[in-house]
Amino acid sequence: MKSAYSVIEPPVAFCLKWPRMSFGLFILVTLLLLHPASLVPVNYNYESMLNKERIVTQQFNKVNKEHPIAPHIVVLIKPETNNIFDKATATKVALLAIELNQIDHVVQTDHIFNLSVGYHNGSNYEFSKLENVILIDFLALRSSAEYYQLLGIPAAERMLFSEDQKQLLLVLKVNKSIKDISEKRLIYDKVLATIDNYQMQNPQDEVSVTGYIPLQMAMIEAETTDYIVLYPVMFIVSLLVLILIFRSIWITIFIVTSLVMTIITTLAAITALGYELNQLSSVAPLIAFVICLLDYIHLTLHYKQGYSASHNQVTAITQSLQAKIAPILITKLTTIIGFLALNFSENPSINTLGNVSAMGIVIGWFYLTLFFPSGFALFDFKNLSKKEDVIVGKIMAFIRNTVLRRYKLIVVSLTLFAIFCCFFINDNYFNDNLFSYLPNNPDISELGNNFHHSFNGLYTNFYSIKPISNEGLYSKKTLSELEEISLKLEKHPHIIEVSSLLTQLQSLKRSLFPQQSANEFALLNDNQVKEMEILFKINTTEADQTQFISYDSNNLLLQVDVTKLSNREILDLHQFTTEVIEHSEFFKITSAGSETLLFADLGASVVQEMLYGSVFTFIAITLVNYWIFKSLFLAGLSLLTNGLPMLVAYGVWGIFFQEMNVAAAMSFSIAFGLIVDDTIHMLYALKMGFQSHKDSDKAIQFAINYAGPAILTSTITLCLGLVTISLSQFGPNQTMSTIVISIAIAALLYDLFLIPSLVKLASAVDKRIARTPFQQERIDLR
Repeated sequence: MKSAYSVIEPPVAFCLKWPRMSFGLFILVTLLLLHPASLVPVNYNYESMLNKERIVTQQFNKVNKEHPIAPHIVVLIKPETNNIFDKATATKVALLAIELNQIDHVVQTDHIFNLSVGYHNGSNYEFSKLENVILIDFLALRSSAEYYQLLGIPAAERMLFSEDQKQLLLVLKVNKSIKDISEKRLIYDKVLATIDNYQMQNPQDEVSVTGYIPLQMAMIEAETTDYIVLYPVMFIVSLLVLILIFRSIWITIFIVTSLVMTIITTLAAITALGYELNQLSSVAPLIAFVICLLDYIHLTLHYKQGYSASHNQVTAITQSLQAKIAPILITKLTTIIGFLALNFSENPSINTLGNVSAMGIVIGWFYLTLFFPSGFALFDFKNLSKKEDVIVGKIMAFIRNTVLRRYKLIVVSLTLFAIFCCFFINDNYFNDNLFSYLPNNPDISELGNNFHHSFNGLYTNFYSIKPISNEGLYSKKTLSELEEISLKLEKHPHIIEVSSLLTQLQSLKRSLFPQQSANEFALLNDNQVKEMEILFKINTTEADQTQFISYDSNNLLLQVDVTKLSNREILDLHQFTTEVIEHSEFFKITSAGSETLLFADLGASVVQEMLYGSVFTFIAITLVNYWIFKSLFLAGLSLLTNGLPMLVAYGVWGIFFQEMNVAAAMSFSIAFGLIVDDTIHMLYALKMGFQSHKDSDKAIQFAINYAGPAILTSTITLCLGLVTISLSQFGPNQTMSTIVISIAIAALLYDLFLIPSLVKLASAVDKRIARTPFQQERIDLR
């Protein structure tokens, strides 16, 4: 207490002596940092979120170089005539394709008409000039669907019109080197502007947009909307709750201002140190908000009591710091250690989350111990002490009486409830998928459904395979083995289709050798195979050729389209595909990857490392608490009450939702500081109670009166604030807010009821068990 306060006493004394200067200095520095803070780099590229040494990442990088897969924007057009092959439709859609293809970084626009001309006229027309439109063979266009089917081109390759032949698809391939979100946004906006112009000229046509880039923009917009709308609403809700608690508008504004300044300074520090925020590390400011809010409530409530007694601002804030700085310092220390422990993860995004969160906590410490006292010394919050919270007082009285009278029942019931919940933790099956991250918005959900049904790019894995023997890529042996692998893979219930050089040559084979079965390449002679190879190279552009053959012509490329699957199922299917290919003993996989596989691996690694890391963190914090309190009894209590709320929350989650995803795993990081904070404050209050009263019952009453109101009010404030985030249309934010609320409620029950009940039970068994650890020498934190 006094020794802990002596650590910060010199700078605090300066702030209390010169409150205007120190307060103004903090305000000025924050305003200067506001602009840099708004320029925090944001990177939503999944590749950047994984360690470059991970096998999946390495293979993804390799296959991305070998395979010309570019981000897509897909435009779906349903003409007014419901006839996608008439002359009027062909002309206006071709003109739209020309206009879209002129947008910067759009490298190619595929549609049914230019490909039909290629198949019918022996060359691929790219509609780069307006006069080329008249060259379309409209009779051929009207029979394009039948012609595609005659050639045997599978559904995944016939991605230029819908199966019901009511919609045309324009597939815009964007330069794959474009990874910056702002550049993708610019391209997407230009596409939307072009389509809006088309819609004005053809108001009866139904036009919609889908594709990887639009879906990515939708997810980013949803999360950005939460930051712009829901997070400020969370601040406002927290402000209103604090007004009701403290009965003072000004003290509430002061606390919220302090929290905002903490977040601004944290964001500026992130920018200065070269960190970037993504889906994982973007929750770091929220973590800083949660932990600092708890400390402000603890200090303010104690200041309120001190001011009521002394009626002197400086005396009240000094006494508040002297009384509360030790448990706050212990909380900060243990929480920082827990977040820095995330550096043991191999995932760079988890490392960033830990480092940025720890940084925010340290910055929050300076605002709490320096800005906070200068504000209380500068402004007169005397109205803060005039009204007592009768409701909180009655709740504390109920908790005191219940613990002292029913401590055995409390220990047994809360322990059994925790054990019961533990049985359902394993029901949280790892179930994370890209579509679960789409906003719960009908328009955007339909956009995702259109993408899945019309253009299956989100759920596709790419494999680069190389023949082990010296057989050529076009040899009968290679094609026969590839055909056998494709047939085995397509028998899997979740694999829609396997596209490769084989599917293209099968189309040519049906045209050239209709007497042969399409699936019997071994029956062809060498000259027939050579003829197909020549025709394939003549009739296919280089870009299309390299969709099936690597640039160095040493590897075949397989595209495996699958149904909507969770991350766990994607990884299992990847393992199945790998085993089928390598079991052939004719091919070896040189690389494998896709955005889907990368996302699945990211989800699996985050969930696994966060869950394993939580165990390590709890052990580390228990050891730190033992070093601080010098007591196995108190260290054991901290471990118990830190761990049980997590087990209960995830058990309840298993009962109602039965799934574990990245958002659910990330909830641990947000709730971690809350749990540790409540536990430390309660243990420290019990220690003060035993040192003052030498009696377990009086010590328990003192602890509940001393720490209980702050724990109760901070939990209520946090939960009501997070309720606004649970209303988000962005799935991960809904999950995180729901789990954090449940963890906060569980922590409240176990800290206010279980800890004092266990101490009471220990005193009933043997008074020395409870008294000894609490009555030892005061903690020296110097």
